[in-house]
Amino acid sequence: MKLSKKLCIFTILFLLSVLFIAPVRADAATVGQPLTSPEEGWQRFDSEDPKLHYEGAWFRETKGTAVNAWNHAENYSWGGDNSTIRFKFYGTKIRIISSTFSNKRTDNIIIIDGEYKTFSEYGSSSAWQSLVYEKSSLKPGIHTVIIKSSPDMTSSQNICLDAIDIDSDGYLIDYYQSPKLTATPGDSKVILNWDAVDGATSYTIKRSATAGAPYEIIGTSTTNSYVNAELTNGTTYYYVIVPVVSGNEKTPSNEASATPTAITNPDYIGNYATLVITMTNGGTKEYTLPVIDVDKFITWYDQKSDGTGKSYYTFTKASNISPYLRIREYISFDKISSFELKEFNQ
Repeated sequence: MKLSKKLCIFTILFLLSVLFIAPVRADAATVGQPLTSPEEGWQRFDSEDPKLHYEGAWFRETKGTAVNAWNHAENYSWGGDNSTIRFKFYGTKIRIISSTFSNKRTDNIIIIDGEYKTFSEYGSSSAWQSLVYEKSSLKPGIHTVIIKSSPDMTSSQNICLDAIDIDSDGYLIDYYQSPKLTATPGDSKVILNWDAVDGATSYTIKRSATAGAPYEIIGTSTTNSYVNAELTNGTTYYYVIVPVVSGNEKTPSNEASATPTAITNPDYIGNYATLVITMTNGGTKEYTLPVIDVDKFITWYDQKSDGTGKSYYTFTKASNISPYLRIREYISFDKISSFELKEFNQ
């Protein structure tokens, strides 16, 4: 009888443990294991997602349906050219999915929010859609990710990316976000200004005669401003600018438009004017400039007065002091008390 009671109690305790003790997930993948689909709480993005930016010698290798790569293809880079992938995402966790093989390295680089780590794609035998890196417990928010090949990678080695897994409610963000473009009309010209884009070496300026229509390239700029001159007053022009990073065009700006208008009561006459700036400490700065450069300064000042743009303006002057070719002078907006223009008759 006592034995029967003990068995009954044991059975009840066992059933309670099954019902109320949370089971450990048997499907939770670990680094080095194949992961052919995202697990619960995750979503997968292919390596061809347009929000991923590749820099260096990358190419897409199609494997065919017989090989279990995600979407049957991967992006590869061979040799030690310091190839890089950049992107941002919103979420709290990330997984890198790749193939593993004996010609891959153990010291590939991943940088998340400035924190430098390495990960391995090495395997004694080939395996597709393997989990090669995982980072969790990130603070909810936007995170910056840079993946780089090892600087010691040889021509017989490669790094590849198959897919990226992040939170099921997260999303990818373009690393090079679209710059904000403004267009200011002048007399027979339009002055363009935009936000600088990190990593951009130049900007392609495009124009159209109608809103949203196909654009034609009208010039390039290595700064974040451009003056489109010799235009027809009374005609509206539409512009976008495209940042160029490592030789590749990135996300275009918004479209901005302006209508050049003849100046009937100009602040200055002729091709040059002298700009006199009075500083808050009582000192003055004087610059004789082409009309176009005066326009740029006034545009910057007006935009900064409205709360946008850089906090300083740069004047570049030729130098007659050896060995310097030119001198750049930076004027802080909050140090300017007033300014005036002295007109030239010719």
